[in-house]
Amino acid sequence: MVRIGLALASAALLLAACGSGGSTGQPGALSTSTPPAAGPTSAAVAKDDACTLLVEADLQTVFTAAIPTPKGRNLGLGFADCLWEDDATLVRVSQVPLANLKSDYVDQLNVGGPVAELGAEAVWFPGVVGIGLASGGGVTVGAPVKDGGLLVAVKTGNRGEADADRAKATELAKRIAQRT
Repeated sequence: MVRIGLALASAALLLAACGSGGSTGQPGALSTSTPPAAGPTSAAVAKDDACTLLVEADLQTVFTAAIPTPKGRNLGLGFADCLWEDDATLVRVSQVPLANLKSDYVDQLNVGGPVAELGAEAVWFPGVVGIGLASGGGVTVGAPVKDGGLLVAVKTGNRGEADADRAKATELAKRIAQRT
């Protein structure tokens, strides 16, 4: 009975994550946020604002044109994400509770392999994986960071660039881990 309750709670959270949001400031609402230009201090890295986890210099390693305006969501209960996307490229950062990283991602999705640079429990997934979504193209790395789980997806849109996308996602995740 507890397992059914947990499954229903997880389904409700995923539905909330997939819902549309506005800039109302409500949990789950989409918002735009500008990351600090010089890099966040430990106080600026907010658990509920995934858009503060990457700075302009980080994003310039992925985007060849202007860096898009970030779209962030705070879904509450340790779930938050941020998306930077233009016509050809995207970066998505998702924060999830550590238990959910394992149960909802590592245990349920196609794991491409380990990512030793991020620790013994870090893995990569083919495609873009985030809160309530999975799509083809690009690569996502997932790793425990401090007391939570982190997913960083990069999709450059270049055919056959999975290794390059994985390297970029890994580098971004390493930068986040060093700041948090």
